[in-house]
Amino acid sequence: MAKEQANYPASKDVLDTDRVAGQDVTSTSYDIIEDAITEMQAEMRRVTAKTTTATLTSSEGGFVKVTAASAWTLGLPPASGDLTGLTYFIVKTDANSNLITIDANASETINGAFTYVGLQHQWNWVIIRLDGSNWVIMASSIGAHEVDFGAFSAVFTEQALTSGTAIAWDLGNSNKAILTAAHNFTITITAPSGAMNAQLIVTQDGTGSRVMDEIVTQSDAAIATTDVHSDTEIIDLSIDIPTGARIRFKTTAADLPDPLVVDTIYWAIRSSENHIKVATTRANAIAGTAINLTDTGTGTHTVQQLVKWIDGTLGILTTDAGAEDIISLTYKTADEQWYAILGENFS
Repeated sequence: MAKEQANYPASKDVLDTDRVAGQDVTSTSYDIIEDAITEMQAEMRRVTAKTTTATLTSSEGGFVKVTAASAWTLGLPPASGDLTGLTYFIVKTDANSNLITIDANASETINGAFTYVGLQHQWNWVIIRLDGSNWVIMASSIGAHEVDFGAFSAVFTEQALTSGTAIAWDLGNSNKAILTAAHNFTITITAPSGAMNAQLIVTQDGTGSRVMDEIVTQSDAAIATTDVHSDTEIIDLSIDIPTGARIRFKTTAADLPDPLVVDTIYWAIRSSENHIKVATTRANAIAGTAINLTDTGTGTHTVQQLVKWIDGTLGILTTDAGAEDIISLTYKTADEQWYAILGENFS
């Protein structure tokens, strides 16, 4: 019969007992416990690096560091066997937009999908765990996240933007975007009805000093001389711009109606649907005080409606190399305008 007592040791001695929780402890039991503790410690400390197409093994559970000189796929092990609870913390560490796709084995899924495509930018990460038959996302830095508010829910889907002199951002597909600015650029919102709130994260590239010109919410690039009425100051448009909206005019080989100047910020006065007058200040626009147009100009012009910045001026980006700005956008349905503010910036 096993001994029931335990001798409490002096300092640095080893506690010697033959029973734990009322059960006999054998040498085999000791080995099992020791092996389990060793495995737990190993998984907590393990770091696995992957740089190209590969399939993770069950012995690589824990932290997985991935880089992508080009796009590639990281496979997950089959869910067969006693692997329930197997967990990977996968993070993309290199600074590029090459996508790493995580692919579940065969017909197994990751949160109901066969693949996970959230590892595209530096420091994107995801924690996934095997529930016995499929993979569950425990947490992630990006992707499609649904927040349940009872009868309502909000979905935030991240979209990558490619830097250039002009960038089209379709908010019908996304209300959050990340841009690494490698050029001076203009953002054009191509589907503003798709989101009521939006967030644009702009990161300067290694050179820095990239400048955002404006965020354009809609435009009409076919304003002819016949659309300009100098007797009434009204300009006919194919779009509907509300009173108080920030606007500017662009042209290439033509002269704007005097005294309008290319790239100068003006404010719209909505005289009726698809018809505006132009004011020099927002206060004048609200008051209905329009600029006197002295002629109709020549050629064809463009008018752009610009996002309305909270402080009344264009938000200035942090220009240090690698610095990041977060621009919050809110769509006001009451007056059909976008408002923006630099929510935060850091470098």
